[in-house]
Amino acid sequence: MKICKKLHLALDNAAHAVAVAPEVHSHYKDPPPTLCDNIRYWILAFIDGLIGDLPLHILRCKFSALKQKAAAKLRGLLHQFNQK
Repeated sequence: MKICKKLHLALDNAAHAVAVAPEVHSHYKDPPPTLCDNIRYWILAFIDGLIGDLPLHILRCKFSALKQKAAAKLRGLLHQFNQK
């Protein structure tokens, strides 16, 4: 797959995640997503869009673990930012 098409799909995936976030939060009776929530959703969906169609299962598993660690660090940083 060409890099431009892959980037387009990843950006579209990220935009979709942010666009549906208010509806999902509403459905589960959670408060509306904050800016930090939207940033996290965008980053995770963008990464998922980049690796979503790779045929290499091992690479996907390793990257998924890395994505989870990065998400945990990002949550910590955003929490610290919100505390200031």
